[in-house]
Amino acid sequence: MCVWLYYMCFLPFSLRVSPLQKAEVVRLVRSEIKDSITLAIGDGANDVSMIQAAHVGVGISGREGLQATRASDYAIAQVRTLSVSSACSYGSCVYVRSYV
Repeated sequence: MCVWLYYMCFLPFSLRVSPLQKAEVVRLVRSEIKDSITLAIGDGANDVSMIQAAHVGVGISGREGLQATRASDYAIAQVRTLSVSSACSYGSCVYVRSYV
């Protein structure tokens, strides 16, 4: 239903949704937008399903525990060490090397 909205955005994100809804958004973008490469960034147990549903998952270790870092492809210590542009370009390069 709102796929066209995500399609128009270069970097869509969702706030204040349940863990199941986070994963569903990633699955929706993956299934409906064929050339998309999804990157999910999370910091707690509520982000694990979203991280696992994405092409590339990044877990941030912190106060909420290590569940996200254990479920992710890459782990970082702090949010400030992650630049969105570098994560997107690095994530797409990793995806191309791994899956294509």
